[in-house]
Order: sequence, then C-alpha cells, then structure tokens
Amino acid sequence: MGVQTPRAASAFAELVTGEQAIRAEMASRIRARSIGGGAAAEVEVVHSALASATPNLPQNHSEGEESQPSSVRKPSDQQAAAADRMKSVLALRKSQVGKAAAAGQLRGLHSSKDSDDEEDEAEDAADTAPGSGSATFDRLVNLLGDPTAASRQAALQQLCGLPLGGDQRKSLLRPLLLRFADPSERCRELAASIFEQWVEGADVADVSGSLPFLLPVLVERLGTEATAEPSEELRSALVSLTTKALFKVRALLRPYVAEIGSIVLGVCRDNYPPALRGACALMVLVGREVLPPMVKSMGGKAVQPYSARLIEAVLPHLHHRHSSVRVAVLEALEHVLLAGAGQSVETLVGWRMQNNVPIAEFYGKGEVRRNHLADLSRDSSVAVRSRFLRTLERWVRDMAGEDLYEQEVRLYPYLCNFLVDDAPQLCSQGLCVLISLGEAYLEAHEDEYRERVEYGHAEEVRRDEALNIQLPHPFAGRPPLGARVRVRNHFRALVHPIVAELSCWTAKERLQSASLLEVLLVFVEGHAAEFGHLVLPALAKAAANADAEPELVRRVCSCARVLAHYVDARSYLPLLLQMAVADPLNTLSQRTGCFTLLPPLLRGMYLVKGAAAEAPSTTPATHALAALSLLCSERGEAAACAQHTPLRNGARATLRELCALYREGRLPPLDGVEPVSEPPSGYGSTEKLESAARELYATPPAVRGSIDGSILVGLLLWHGSDPALSGLLEQQGAAAASAWGAVASSLAGDVMLLYRSAEEAPGGRPEGAAANAWPHLRHHYTRLRSALAARADQVGAPAAMELLDRAASDLGAAEGAAPAAVPAAAPAAVVTLSVADVESFDDEEDVEGASL
Repeated sequence: MGVQTPRAASAFAELVTGEQAIRAEMASRIRARSIGGGAAAEVEVVHSALASATPNLPQNHSEGEESQPSSVRKPSDQQAAAADRMKSVLALRKSQVGKAAAAGQLRGLHSSKDSDDEEDEAEDAADTAPGSGSATFDRLVNLLGDPTAASRQAALQQLCGLPLGGDQRKSLLRPLLLRFADPSERCRELAASIFEQWVEGADVADVSGSLPFLLPVLVERLGTEATAEPSEELRSALVSLTTKALFKVRALLRPYVAEIGSIVLGVCRDNYPPALRGACALMVLVGREVLPPMVKSMGGKAVQPYSARLIEAVLPHLHHRHSSVRVAVLEALEHVLLAGAGQSVETLVGWRMQNNVPIAEFYGKGEVRRNHLADLSRDSSVAVRSRFLRTLERWVRDMAGEDLYEQEVRLYPYLCNFLVDDAPQLCSQGLCVLISLGEAYLEAHEDEYRERVEYGHAEEVRRDEALNIQLPHPFAGRPPLGARVRVRNHFRALVHPIVAELSCWTAKERLQSASLLEVLLVFVEGHAAEFGHLVLPALAKAAANADAEPELVRRVCSCARVLAHYVDARSYLPLLLQMAVADPLNTLSQRTGCFTLLPPLLRGMYLVKGAAAEAPSTTPATHALAALSLLCSERGEAAACAQHTPLRNGARATLRELCALYREGRLPPLDGVEPVSEPPSGYGSTEKLESAARELYATPPAVRGSIDGSILVGLLLWHGSDPALSGLLEQQGAAAASAWGAVASSLAGDVMLLYRSAEEAPGGRPEGAAANAWPHLRHHYTRLRSALAARADQVGAPAAMELLDRAASDLGAAEGAAPAAVPAAAPAAVVTLSVADVESFDDEEDVEGASL
C-alpha cells in the first residue's frame, strides 16, 4: 500500500465521517418511528454495505501531517476502487430509501432534512408526490407488462382515474395496444376504454398518427376468419372504438381502405347486434367518404370488387331478427352499392341469366339464390320498409347511367309495390317517390317530351275527365305524365314474371302479384292492350277459386275493372268469350274464372251516352249482347243453365251486373244497335274458338229490340235451372209449393235489380218484391215465352216457363182476374211443341208469326 498524501487522506476521512453520521442518524430515525421489518431490513443492507466499503485507515496521522518522501504520490488503485464502491453504495441507498418511501414504509422521511443536497430533496419530492407525477405514471406504465393479471388490472384502473396530460396519454398508447390481446378480459376492456377516451379528446392530427399502430391491432382482433376476441361485448367495444377513430379522421382514410375492409368483413361474420350495427356504420363511412372519390378518379369498375365484397358479406344480415340491424344494413347498402357496385342488384333480387347454369351446380355445390328485395318489401317492420323505400329512391336517382340502364327494371317493381303496402303512410310516400322520379325522368329527357308537355295539356284534361272508376288507394286521379312514362317503359319486362307468379303455388305471392298488376295498369293505361292475351288468361286462372281465396279474387276483379276502363273492349272481350264457351278445349275452372271476370270487365267500360256509334262494336251494348248470347245460347249449353255451382255463381253475377248497368243507363235500349257479322277482333288460339266468338257476336238478342227483355230471359233460365226445382214439375203438395215459392222470391229480387237499385227495392218483404217484379214479366210475357220455348232443350227452360206462368197467374189473381185466363202448364207444353215444329222453316217472319 502506497503512502497517501495528506490532502487525499484528509478528504477520504471526512467522507467516511460524514457517512457514519448519516448512518447513525438513519438508525436513530428508524428506531424512533418504529418502522416495520421490511424497512429495517433495507436499512441493515445499507449498513452492511457501508461497513464493507469503509477501509481500515491509519490512526497515527493527523490533519496537516506531511509524509517524509520528497515526491508526491497519487492515490493507490485500492483507494480508487473504494471510492467507486462508495458511489455505488450511495446510489443503492437512495434507491432503497425511495422505494421504501413510495411504499409508505418511511412516512415523513421526505419532509426531514436527510437528503444529501437540494437536488436529491427535489427528486424525492417529485417521486413521492401522491396522485400525480412522472414516477407514479412511469411505475404504472411499467406495471402494464407485469406477468400478474391482478397487477396489470390494478395499473389500468389507476390509469383510468389519473388526470393525464396529452403527452402522457400519447406515450401510453403503445402499451395499451399491447393490452388489447391481454389474456384477462377485464384488462382488455379497460385498455379499450382508456384508448377510446383518448380518441374522444384528441385532435385529428394525433388520432391520424395513431392509425398505423391502431388498425393492425384491430385487424388482428376483429378482421380474421377465426374469432380472436371471444367476448361479444368487447367486440362491440372495439368496433365502437374503430368507428369513433375513423369518423374523426374520415378525410384521411384512403390509405387504410384494406384494413377497414378486413375489419368490416370480420365483424360481418358476427351475429351480435351492436357489433353488426357498428360494422354497418363503418360501411356507411367508407361508402360516403372514401369510395366516391376513388370511383371518380379510378372509375367504377376499379372499385367494384371491393364494394361487391362488402355487399356480399352484409347481405345475410338483411334477415336478422332485430329490425334495427336490418335498417342499419339497408343504410350501408344504400351507400356502398352506389360506389361502382350496380351489378350487385342482380344478387339482391336473385337474378341469373336463364340459360346460364354454373358448373358447380352440376356437382351439388351451387349457391342458393334468394330475392332479398322481395323479402324486404314484405318485412313485418314498418321502419324497415320505410328505410327500404328511401334506399330504392336513392339508387334509382343517383346510380350511374350505365348501371341504371340495366338495373332500373329490377328496382322499379318494388317501388310500385309500395302503392299497395299495408301501411297507408307508406302508400302515400311511395306515390310521392314515383312522381318525383317521373319528374326527374322528364327533365333528363326534355328534348324527347318537350312537345307533349307544352302542347298536350288539353288531351290530359280530357282524359282526366273521362275517368269514371274509383282508383285504388293512394291514387286521387291519374298519375302525372313523367310517372306514367317511366313505369310504362318497364311494363313489357314486368308483365311476364307477374303473369307467371299469378299461377304460383303460394297464395301470398299470387296476391302480391295481383296487387302489383293493378297499380301498374293504372300507370300503363291503354298501352296494356297489346298484353291482353297474356293478362286475361292469368287473371281468369287466378279468379277460378273464388271461395278459397276471396281476397285474391277481389284484387283480380279490380285488375279487370282497371283494364276494361283504359282498354277498348275489342281488345279483350272476344278473347274472354272464346275462353268461356262450353267447349272441350275450355276446362270448367277456366270457364268459371272467365265468368268471374265478366262483371268487373263490363263495369269498367266507358260510358256510351253521347258517343258516336260509327263502329257498333266499340259500344258496351254490343259486347253486352255477346255476353248475353253466351248466357242464353240456343245451341249447346247455355251458361245460365249450368249445374256446376261456381260456374252458376259466376253466371248469376254477370246477369246481376248487366241489370245494374241497364238500370244506370250505361246499356241503352237497342235502338239501331244490331248484331255484327264478325267479332271485333280475333285472338282465338284455334280456328274453332274464333268461330265460336264470331257466332256469339252474330247471334241476335233473345228478345229482339229489348235488352232488358233479353236479360230477363237469362234470369228465368238461371232460376229455372236451380237444382232445388229438379223433378218438381209433376209434383204437388206443400213441399213443392214451398220450393217454387222460394225460387220465385229469388227471381223477383233479381228482376227488381233490373229496374230499381237494392236500396230502392222493398227490402224484407218478398211479397212486395214479387208485386213490383211481376208486372215487368207480364209486360214481356209473350216474347219471354217465345224465347224460352226456343230454348226448350236447355236444362232449366221448362221450369223457367213454369215460373213465368206462375208469375203471370199471381199477377192476374192480384188484379182480380180469373186464374184460368193465364195459360196453364198443359197448354204451355202444346205451345212448346208447335214452336219446335216451326223451327224447321226458313222464313224468319213465319217463325215469328207461328210463335205468336
């Protein structure tokens, strides 16, 4: 060991003395404050370290004493090592004391003057400040990586309550992102909550700077095929965090389109309603802020794969059990489909080219096609249907021209379908939407329709005044020109599937198709004439089963009424009469449907008062005569005498409608109206059916010169063929008299409909109805008797003559005349035979004279 210089020895001795004093002071304070074992142990560690570090100094030299060597020597290596050990001991002491004070084991230590210098005192005060300070924050951040879940959770809970500054929060983001994959669900929840609080309070620049770190973590947690986040609530919280962050920087999202798409696709695999609503909100954001500029700069075809993939992912949720989810999905589709994905409408309606079958379907791997729009149009929620209406309007109004040219025909039927919606307010909104889109169409095609708009006002007024039927709700009159033209453009493509669905096996589809056809006919008006050969057979088939589906039959009859109002009868009635005649080619159900349609068709014809009769076939009277010829045919089976109950009901409904038309003046007396030699039009599918229609129009009325007399013949034949009168011609007794009386009362009621309305006729008094009806029968008695005799081979003709004779007998008895004055049943049979003998004469005048 070398000899120390006096100055070095003095400094070292002073340092040791000061350290011993500090150690003694520390021990005294510990003993005075009764510190627990943990703190005492730490202090003992300091004591032992100081003891080991203190060297054995010589005791025989004093301050100021100089060594004998003439040259000054440097401190030895051992002394330098001892100084280094002293510095390390002091650092260890400071750290140990700081930990003890932070743990609360040295309470009050920081308030005493035990620091080495003022700097140490300031550091200790900052390190031990309660509730704030960098030391506490750093310690909590370090605890986020603790292997114990309880420590991490406690640190996160304390961070939630700390009033952190902006810089502290920013430095905390990366440790928080690591906690998004924490094994503890509570830690993941707290981390997401702290991050969301920061997003709500941060500015746009800070949030945009965090996206390169945030989005990859969210893609890992939400955007994978395997569910990385098992908790539904946490998935919803992460989606909410994503939505808030992206909405805040919505103008800067284009570089992150791929990550956002992955998150949306991953969340769409979920079925949790809040998460799905959040995914739809993300789609709305992308479809509104990101994709439109890309479509404008790159073109719709470049963006179409991205948009179509999002649409395919969200489509299954259009049938989610929560209506709020369905509304959110519709809002998302509204924006994304307009971003170059117009072809996805074909997927929405389940359309596929008729001759295009994917190869996968040959191996049983084909995809199930579903008409999502049809399901939405029948959704049970009014809110969903209202959102669907707004979505359709936006698509038709804002879709790109090339896509709209192909897809408008697939969207417009569902817009028209809102006119028959169960909710009245949606019916009115649907009509307003159609009118608005029609006006936009006229503006877009101004050159094409300018002349009609400027100079066709008088024609529009004339047609408005000619409207003489009550249109269905919500129509208050004829639709405007633009709405009519736009719907008419698509009717040719719509009529074929509508006709096909009228024969569908499900009643709901048949009813909806009939309702849609009715509103379309209101828009198409007279342009539906070229489709009569398609529409009428389909309507007749749908109307055949009136008892099983009364609502469907009512809707079908309404379609027939609208068709007859706008279309000339020459375009449809000959075809219907051909289908209604008794012929082996016409099935019984088809004939029943045709007779069900006859009353509304006759009702829908135009008024004929004041009309010029340049072509008699254009007047309703000509077609009414043809219908009467079908009901009261002399050859073959007269429809009024049919024994099939549904067919009988249709025939009676036709007769009663003719009675109402005659009473209202729509069928004037046959002054100058003669039968035509050829039918007005020939739509028959075979030559035989065409000849049948030709014969009906060429047949003279049953009672010449009197349309009401011809209707009375039909009523007599119908009541005479009543199955209740079968076999009663030769029977006597109370039962037979009762049956004859019931049928006579029914006949009297129908006769009165020819001359009085149901309100004007005496109700509840059959004898009063008979008393008012029998004079009309007596007035036409001779001609009626002759017409019935000419149809003696019909099933109900004998009973009809008996009813006529009884009516005349009752009238004679009421007037005081002898009943014998009225021809009895036996003389009536003789007259019938004489008429039958005269039928072989060729001279028509002789036949009439013989019958008289």
